[in-house]
Amino acid sequence: MNAQAQSVALLIAGLLFVVFVVAKLVAPERRGGPQARVARLRIADARRRASDRGLPSAQRAAALREAALVALQDLDRPNLAASYARRADRLDPHDPGAIALLSMALRAATRFRALERLLWRRVADAEPFGEAAERACKSCSRCTTGRSIGRRSRAPCGVCGQLRSATEIEGAGWRMPADPLGPVPA
Repeated sequence: MNAQAQSVALLIAGLLFVVFVVAKLVAPERRGGPQARVARLRIADARRRASDRGLPSAQRAAALREAALVALQDLDRPNLAASYARRADRLDPHDPGAIALLSMALRAATRFRALERLLWRRVADAEPFGEAAERACKSCSRCTTGRSIGRRSRAPCGVCGQLRSATEIEGAGWRMPADPLGPVPA
């Protein structure tokens, strides 16, 4: 092959590469087909409803929880679901389903340390033997049992252990149940 033919071949290969790179940049990658497209449209609608400042915070939080469920179940994007669930939790922290959805999303994303920090905050903000502390312990009961988190192994995790220790020490008339879901009245 002569030098001119090599130059033309390299020029054509270079142009094809440039066209390929531009096409990849311009056309975003769409995964999942038509079901994923419907799911993305549902998330966009829920985000639009959540951004409406005229709605009460409970309705905005419900829209964000809907977006989190769609991201978790339909798109299989647990980090996105955790993000939406955390925003919903900030808008309406007293919703009973908020902690369950957030812990489900964080477990699916294998973000156990973030889940533990969140549950610590919940237990610290709640009454020691109240419903919120019990919900936090229930959602935590399967989060890290027997798993290694960083350099420490927690079985059961620190939140439930602290809640149980506080129950044994301060809870006159309370006994530990056979199941690991938390204290019950004697």
